[in-house]
Amino acid sequence: MVKMKKVLFVLAVVALTYGAAQAVMVNDLTNRYSFLNSGGTEVVDQINGENGVLDGTATIAGGQLVLDGGGSAHLPGDVLDMDLTSVSFETWFTVSPESTTWARLFDFGGTGGTSWYANSGGNYIIYVPNTGNNPSDSTFTVSTMGYPGWQKGEDVVHGTAVAVDTPTYIACVWDGVLNTISYYLNGDLVGTIDTTMDLAAVERMNAFIGDSSYVGDPYFKGSVDEFRIWSVALPAEHIATSYAMGPDTVCMTIPEPATIALLSLGGLLLSRRRKS
Repeated sequence: MVKMKKVLFVLAVVALTYGAAQAVMVNDLTNRYSFLNSGGTEVVDQINGENGVLDGTATIAGGQLVLDGGGSAHLPGDVLDMDLTSVSFETWFTVSPESTTWARLFDFGGTGGTSWYANSGGNYIIYVPNTGNNPSDSTFTVSTMGYPGWQKGEDVVHGTAVAVDTPTYIACVWDGVLNTISYYLNGDLVGTIDTTMDLAAVERMNAFIGDSSYVGDPYFKGSVDEFRIWSVALPAEHIATSYAMGPDTVCMTIPEPATIALLSLGGLLLSRRRKS
C-alpha cells in the first residue's frame, strides 16, 4: 500500500525565544535518513547523499528501517565531519518487546583493542534504549579515551528505560562550546552533564543504526522512522517543537535579519513525499 506523507519545512521566527545565537539554519541539518525506498538495500541520505547500506537481515519497508535482531544499517564511517564542534542526533523509533538489553539504537565510533579487549568499542557516541541495569535505564554515552571505552572512561546521561511497542523520540546533543552532553526523551530534557571528552577524537570507523562497535553485542530489534544528524547543538525549544511536529516535519529557525526576506518569499514550503 502506498503511503503518502507530508513534508513540512517551517521557517519560523522565534528570535525572542531562541535568540540569534541559537538559531538553527537549513544547512545545519547535515544528514536525514527517512527510509523511503522500500525493498532497497541502500540507506538514502536526503541532504548530502551520504548513503549507507543495509547489513544482515535489516530491511526497509513502509517508510521504516525494520530491524529484526539480525541486521542493521551501516552509514559511511566518516559521516560525522572532522571539523564538527557540536553535533546532535534526532530519531523516531520503536523498540520491539524482543529487543535484548544493551542493544544499541546507534553507535558512532571504532572497534579495536588488544589481548583480552580485542574487538572492543572505543572513541564512540552511543545510545542504548534499555541497559538491563537494576533498575533498567536508557543511556546516552560518549567516550574518547581509547579501548575499551567502558574501561577507559565514559560520560553518561541516564534516563528511564524506553517503553516497548511505543513510538518514541529522542535527541542526543553534544555541545562542544559548553562542553556538555544532553539527552531528551519525547521532547523533554532527561539530563545534562559536563564532559571532558573530545568530539574530534570520536573514531570515524563505524556509523551504525542498530549495531554495536563492540563485536558480539546484540543487534537492536525494532523499527526506525527517521534518523537525523545536525552539525549544531540543538536548543531545548527546537527539540520540543521537533518532537511535536513528528518525523515527517523538519522545523528550522532563522536569525531575525533574514526573517522579512524569507517571509516575503513565502516562508512556508509544503511538499509531499511518497513512502511505499
